[in-house]
Amino acid sequence: MPRKAQIQSDRKFIFLLIFLILFGVLFVLAVKTKSLSLAWLETKNAVIKKEAFPLLAQFERTLAEQFNIEVAAIKSDSRHLRIEVPQNIHPAAIYMTVNQLVMQQGGKIVKGRQLDASGAAQIQFTYKTSAVYEVTMVPDQQKNTGPRIAIVIDDFGYYEGEVVQQLLDFPYPLTYAVIPGLRKSQELAAELYQRNKTIFIHMPMEPMNGKVESDGYTLLTNLEEKEIRNRVQKAIVAVPHAIGLNNHMGSKATADSATITPALQEIKKAGLIFLDSRTSQQSIAYQTASQMHMHAFQNNTFLDAVDEKEAIVQKLQRLAEQARAQGMAIGIGHPRPFTLAALSEVIPTLAGEGFVFVSLSDIR
Repeated sequence: MPRKAQIQSDRKFIFLLIFLILFGVLFVLAVKTKSLSLAWLETKNAVIKKEAFPLLAQFERTLAEQFNIEVAAIKSDSRHLRIEVPQNIHPAAIYMTVNQLVMQQGGKIVKGRQLDASGAAQIQFTYKTSAVYEVTMVPDQQKNTGPRIAIVIDDFGYYEGEVVQQLLDFPYPLTYAVIPGLRKSQELAAELYQRNKTIFIHMPMEPMNGKVESDGYTLLTNLEEKEIRNRVQKAIVAVPHAIGLNNHMGSKATADSATITPALQEIKKAGLIFLDSRTSQQSIAYQTASQMHMHAFQNNTFLDAVDEKEAIVQKLQRLAEQARAQGMAIGIGHPRPFTLAALSEVIPTLAGEGFVFVSLSDIR
C-alpha cells in the first residue's frame, strides 16, 4: 500500500478510536447524571410522601422500634396508609400503637374498627386540618397456628356507656353475648353486625338460687317442653344475626336434662353454636350437646368473678397457660372497667408471644 494511503488509513482509525472513547465517556456521564436525578427525585418524592401523609415518619420509626416492621411493608399515598403486618404480630397490636401515637401527636380519632375475623383493622383520623386520613392494618395471609384464646363478653344489653363503646371498638376478636328482650338488644345486635362482630344470644336460664327473671325468655325447670322450645325460638328472633347461644345464669336449668335437652334441640335446629357457660359444676349442657353432635364448647373460666384488675390479669394469664397446654381456651368476662383495662393490657402482650385471639365463629 502506498505510504500516503497508509497515513490516511491510520488517521481514520485514530479518529474512530477518539470518537468511541468520547462517546463512552459521555454515555457514562449521562447514566450517572440520570441516576443522580432519579435518586434526587426518589428522595424528593419520599419527602413529599412524608409531608402528604401526616405522622408517617413517626409511624415508620415507632413500628420499626417496637415491632421490627420494615418501611418496605408500609405503603402510602396522600390520604391512605397500608401497613402489612407480619405473621407473628396481631394487627390489633399495631392498631393500638397507631391509635396512641395519633393522640399523642395531637391528632383526633374519627373512627376505628375491625374489618374482619382475620384481625384486619382500620383507623381514620384528622391531624391539624379537617382532612381525614386512613390507616389500614392487614395481616400476613399465612395463618398463625399458635394456641388459640376466645374471649366472650356476656350481658350486652344490660350495660351502656363508655366501656361498652370501647368494647365495641376493641381491635382484637371478641364474642359478644346479647341478652334477648331488653330495650336495646336488637339495636345493639344490629350495630355489632354492621361492625362484623360475632354475636351470641345470652339466653337467661334458671339459677339454683337467686332471682328468676319474669321476662318471657328465661328457661325454667317447671316449664313444659313446648314452652321451652318457644322461648328459644323467640330469643333467636330477638337477637338478629346471632351465630350462637350461651347460658346466662342457669346453674339449675343446665343441670336438668328435661330442660336443657329440648333447648339444645332447638339450638341445633337453628344451626347455632352452643357454649356452656359452666355456671355450675353440675352442668350437663356441654356433654348433652356433644352427644347430639352439635358444634359446642364449654367455658374454661370466668375472668372477672373478682372485679379487680390484677385478679383479672392473673385469670387471663392462667387462661393462656390452659391454651398453651390444650391448644385452645375460652374465657368469659363482662362489660366492666377493670375487665376492659385488663384485656387492653394483657392481650397485646400475649398476641406478641404467639397466642391467637379468635371469636367462637372462627373455631371449627
